[in-house]
Amino acid sequence: MKTCLHCNVENSELAKFCKGCSRKFPFPCPNCSNICEADYKMCPHCGCQLETTADSGTVTPPGLPNTRELSANTKLRGGRFVINKYIAGGGQARVYKGTDNGRFGLAVAIKELLHTGSTEPSELSAKILQFRKEAQMLFRLTNPKPHLNIPEMIDSFTENGREYLVMDFIEGETLQA
Repeated sequence: MKTCLHCNVENSELAKFCKGCSRKFPFPCPNCSNICEADYKMCPHCGCQLETTADSGTVTPPGLPNTRELSANTKLRGGRFVINKYIAGGGQARVYKGTDNGRFGLAVAIKELLHTGSTEPSELSAKILQFRKEAQMLFRLTNPKPHLNIPEMIDSFTENGREYLVMDFIEGETLQA
């Protein structure tokens, strides 16, 4: 038996997802056996590409919007923003590289709030409120004139039950790297 670190529920040793909170369990890298978190696309130890699936490692709890990764060429905001590829994700949000067709194809970062783990309506409302406060704060920091060291806030919206924040895409390494 293995115990989920997030919710302390006991699961069978072969389980890939926790039966208590639906999160995917960490797994060993097939190349170097380093333990990798469920959302890793690449092993941080050896750099090997990890197997990816259409399901991003979460199971949608009943009554919540779909939590699967958006695929390339997904159009948002009436086609203004187009998803190019998944970049990174954590427990609260997922980030994609996209294109802003309203600004001559400028590269943008599209942050999507995840609804995983929030089964109570009050929890979900609190997460959405916090996400919107983040968008407001970023907007205040970059308007009327953006600071050189802060990505410009471009848009924030809700579509198909999902919350999004769009900002300038900054080329380079992630903070984690």
